[in-house]
Amino acid sequence: MNYIWIRLLLLICLGFTTNALAQTTNQTGPTSQPTASLYPVSAPVTTNSQLITSKISGFTITAENLYRDLEKDLVQISGSVQIIYQNQHFSADFVEINLKKKHAYFRGHVNIQTIEYNIGGDEISLDYYSSQALIVNGYVQSNNITFKGKLIEQRGPKTFFIADADYTTCTNCPATWSFQGSQIRAELGGYAFLKNAFLKVSDIPIFWLPYLVLPLKNERQSGFLFPEFGYIRNRGLFFSESFFWAASRSQDLTFTLKNYEIGGLKELVEYRYSLSEFSGGQFNFAHFNDSLFSSELIKTGQLTEGTRFRRWAIQGYSQQEINHVAQARVKINQISDLQYPKDFYEEFKTYAEGGLENRLNISGRSDHSLTQFDSIYYKHLLESDPLQVNSSAVHILPELKFDFTTTQIAQSPLYFRFNAQYDSFYRKNKWDDISTVADQKYASNTSNDPACSHDNTTGCSPTYDGTFNQGTDLLRTGQRVFYKASLLTQSFTPADFVNVSPEVSYNEAHYFFPEGTDRYNVRRFAQIDINSRSRLYRIYESDNPDTKYKHELIPELSYTYIPFVEQHAHPFFGNISNGEYAFSSRNNLSDSDLNTPYGIQYDYHDRIYDRHLVTLTFLNRVIKKRLSDRSYKNILDFRLSQSYDLYQIQNKYSQTNQPLSDLSGTLNLNLDEFTFSNQFNYYPYLSATNSTTSLSYLNAQQQYFKIGYNSNRAEGPRVDDVVLALGFVTKYINVLSGFIVDTSENRDSDSRLKKFSLITQLKPPGECWGVNFYREQQVGLEAEWRVRFDFSFDGKPPKIIPPDELKIK
Repeated sequence: MNYIWIRLLLLICLGFTTNALAQTTNQTGPTSQPTASLYPVSAPVTTNSQLITSKISGFTITAENLYRDLEKDLVQISGSVQIIYQNQHFSADFVEINLKKKHAYFRGHVNIQTIEYNIGGDEISLDYYSSQALIVNGYVQSNNITFKGKLIEQRGPKTFFIADADYTTCTNCPATWSFQGSQIRAELGGYAFLKNAFLKVSDIPIFWLPYLVLPLKNERQSGFLFPEFGYIRNRGLFFSESFFWAASRSQDLTFTLKNYEIGGLKELVEYRYSLSEFSGGQFNFAHFNDSLFSSELIKTGQLTEGTRFRRWAIQGYSQQEINHVAQARVKINQISDLQYPKDFYEEFKTYAEGGLENRLNISGRSDHSLTQFDSIYYKHLLESDPLQVNSSAVHILPELKFDFTTTQIAQSPLYFRFNAQYDSFYRKNKWDDISTVADQKYASNTSNDPACSHDNTTGCSPTYDGTFNQGTDLLRTGQRVFYKASLLTQSFTPADFVNVSPEVSYNEAHYFFPEGTDRYNVRRFAQIDINSRSRLYRIYESDNPDTKYKHELIPELSYTYIPFVEQHAHPFFGNISNGEYAFSSRNNLSDSDLNTPYGIQYDYHDRIYDRHLVTLTFLNRVIKKRLSDRSYKNILDFRLSQSYDLYQIQNKYSQTNQPLSDLSGTLNLNLDEFTFSNQFNYYPYLSATNSTTSLSYLNAQQQYFKIGYNSNRAEGPRVDDVVLALGFVTKYINVLSGFIVDTSENRDSDSRLKKFSLITQLKPPGECWGVNFYREQQVGLEAEWRVRFDFSFDGKPPKIIPPDELKIK
């Protein structure tokens, strides 16, 4: 009995002692009234050298001192406070949490971290249930985006209102640049709206804006892009400003005003859309009331004094998935004058080609066939007069194709394939009147000059006498139907290491001409193709168990033979019967064919190539395989190929006796950072070689080096070009530079430097903006340059310019 009284007495004493301690230590927070029910949760008052940990209503708390008032549902924490609640981490010198009101008060070195942002300040009053807060002398940081202000009000999970605010994405202090505003309303992942904003550089005010909108997200966003200015030869200085409009998640537009010192103001619009993986497109529109071009037309008498020529361009493409088996594609390239692509080559990547293609294609497929409808309209560019009408171009309106894919015949080892095509070639003038000067044929023109259509001759236009002279004039229109039926087998192995794939085909083409006495022709021929190849390989292990290497040697022999051709002589084919001329698949159609016996046809389908040909190809390959992700990479490819034309030896009509083709070879070595490539063509009858060789280095930090050599010995002027490019990346400056030097003895210019390009990217401290400078100069021409500012409003540092933009090849 005495022991029971003793234990009760000890418990009473302990209770008085605890109550006194609680009253003494409850004077540190906003709640200062003594409370008899305050008591330690997990430990008595601790010293600064000891931390306690507790979990209360979803809070995980670590601190030196922790007390709880159960009656008011308050928790007070002090001393090295660290709290985790849901996906948030809190730290402060003192914290009081009102669990009943779901409110927390933080004081002293306050920091709140979430996945999306950090908040810091002297004091923070937080409603942690609704994500609303009041921050005194604080900041909000997301990625590199930082807002600072004397008073910050959080009105939602990502919405903030800041008074006397400062905004920047720079990481240095003081910031390289910032915007200071009397008020800022910001939504992370959206936009920031600044009132009475000053742009400050190194904390010095530069200029004032009454209102400013800035993007705060990584996704596409509407807004003005930073201006670009520079210098273009023949145009002088230019300045451009663009506005980007993110119309929806699937489409956007860029509006640009570009002013040239010589020429005037140009308006440009770029429209892009993407409806699905297989439906989307892009269109570009440009309009230019060009004073320079107009003055040139006035000088030549093509434009009257006081008027201007309005230049424009429309280009783009679109593809639309009609359903799971049908697609439609559109390609547009239209210009006001033939000189536009040359004057503004940055808008036309294919300005050096002979024509611009406009096309409508509708295709439908089934399990074993593909059907296509095409309409192709060409814009002819090879005219000296920029206002020349498009009379020389030949269009295909329409073109129909049907392809029956390879299909097995019953259960036999035989397979069948069928292809058919119909073309209607259209032009306003159905033929070209042909004139001859000094045995040189040319399309008749107003200047009676074979070269006037390609020289800068004013008023050089085609002429027509209205009468078609068969055998002299050149037909450019007509209709053609051809089809090809093939019978082939599965590859079989007569030996264990050789695969053989034979194919026999029958070809037939019908021609319908609109003029002349002989308006129909037909050509029929059979063709035999035999391909055989072998593969020798070996797999090698490496020191890295995740990597293996496979070495392959693949020799391949192909044989093509056309045993018969049935075709009547016709002027369209140069009055050569049975196609006796030994065309090679490496020969291209060109205007020079007009002065050869076989003349000019519609396209390559009108010629019979490789009548009797043997081709040998040798491939040496090394493949790297990673077992972890089952990826493959060709680290070495070496290919050699050469053909022997038996028909040229056997044909008595052949003008040459040179059956060997050029020996072509390619070598590509792709290592992790080094790349070596070589392409060459050796012409045995010229004892000459054309080659292109380059060695480049590019590491993960974008440090770059390239050296190359281009040589031409086979045709045209001799070329010996050395290519050198260098790129280095540092903390504050990135440089890409390259040049091409002509080392040949018989060069056209006194200068050895053919081209020089320089790209300099300045990155001031803070990783928040950059200045990109581009300069390019070709021999005999003025240097062109441009400057582009690259500000980071989304908090991501400006990207390093890739070596491909140097355009040194």
